[in-house]
Amino acid sequence: MTQAIQKQQDGATALEQVLLNGDLSQLTAEQRIQYYKATCESLGLNPLTKPFDYIKLNNKLTLYAKKDATDQLRKLRGVSIDKPDIQQIDNLIIVTVMAVDKDGRKDSDIGVVGKGDMGGNIGNALMKAVTKAKRRVTLSICGLGILDETEVESIPNAVPLDAEPVTDEPQPTKAQLMDKATAHLAEQRARVQSLCKELNAAKDSIKWTGATLTEYVNDLFSVDDGLNAMTGDSFVTLIADLEYRLAQLAETEG
Repeated sequence: MTQAIQKQQDGATALEQVLLNGDLSQLTAEQRIQYYKATCESLGLNPLTKPFDYIKLNNKLTLYAKKDATDQLRKLRGVSIDKPDIQQIDNLIIVTVMAVDKDGRKDSDIGVVGKGDMGGNIGNALMKAVTKAKRRVTLSICGLGILDETEVESIPNAVPLDAEPVTDEPQPTKAQLMDKATAHLAEQRARVQSLCKELNAAKDSIKWTGATLTEYVNDLFSVDDGLNAMTGDSFVTLIADLEYRLAQLAETEG
């Protein structure tokens, strides 16, 4: 009995640290999973797409938003973003964007990138600044005061939890990487097609054909060419989304 009471007290103390200081390191692995799922559910996000990751900053473990989070939030909240205003001041590229949600609420934010970033490639630095501004304004208009992954990259001493360790193993050649990526994309495309067949068999509300899949992908990722515009990360998101949809149908039938 004493151990049970102590465990409850420890859990309450850990939860207090999260609420007051935003420090998830005080939680157990099980509690962090519950917190993660609750955060996703409160925002209407699919946790299977892993819209957030953990980062250790100033000795605190907290969540930051990934591309999947802002993509889903824009769709869920009906957020549209106006044409970016781009300025170049000294060595900085400053992009300002305005966002409007489905209720007509407006917000704006900026993305700032140094011209020397991205290996000195001005074009890539400009695209990064635009992306940064769009993601920041999306989080802002949705009322989320958390970091975006484009910001995490530029914060000194910030340590993403799943950062890949540096090893002395020989690196694969460019040709090997391309062959592996091509094969992986083919596997992911086949998985998507298989899931569409399973969804049709489960009598999903959408009749999954090549045309409806293209329309669904275009709407989900704000692209114009369906699967042809997909990258590896986008396929992961799409597969998780379809699997989640299939699981929901199975629960309904059960």
